[in-house]
Amino acid sequence: MQIKNVAYSLVALPLAAAQLTGKVGPTNPVSQQPNIKVCNVMNYGGEASKTGDIGPAIGKAWNDCKVNGIVYIPPGDYGMSTWQILTGGSNSGIQLDGIIYRVGTAGGHMFNINHSSDFEFFSSTAKGAIQGFGYEFHKDNKYGPRIMRLVQLDKFAVHGAAFVDSPAFHLIVDNCTNGEIYNMIIR
Repeated sequence: MQIKNVAYSLVALPLAAAQLTGKVGPTNPVSQQPNIKVCNVMNYGGEASKTGDIGPAIGKAWNDCKVNGIVYIPPGDYGMSTWQILTGGSNSGIQLDGIIYRVGTAGGHMFNINHSSDFEFFSSTAKGAIQGFGYEFHKDNKYGPRIMRLVQLDKFAVHGAAFVDSPAFHLIVDNCTNGEIYNMIIR
């Protein structure tokens, strides 16, 4: 058997395509500003304890640093059972260099950051992490809290941290613009 005059054509189809129309991320990342106000959670009642609750200290630090500041969570192990809704930030950030362990059982979002601009969530050491212990919910076919939700942020970045074993979703981005998410470990 002979095959004659057969033409083959290969067409490469992109899996995804996108076009950036301008700069994304914070206008001037707080991680690169030398004189930014720093609110260390340890000065707001935070305690390095896997069974404690760092949530209220994060909320108090946010209230003082949500404009032109960084909420700093230093190296160490922290429990969290009080979820935080952090709103109204401008030129602000959260620097997570420790490890937060979910110890609460409520639904919702451990971190809900909303209605803010020029926001950055990052680890300066690449050792910052949030452990959700999702397997505790999943073994009973249940969902629990999400690790982080970003709502209506403009000019934001999330980078350098690890989100591990979320009981539901690791990261939700809802109605945000001009953002970037990079160098993350989501396990």
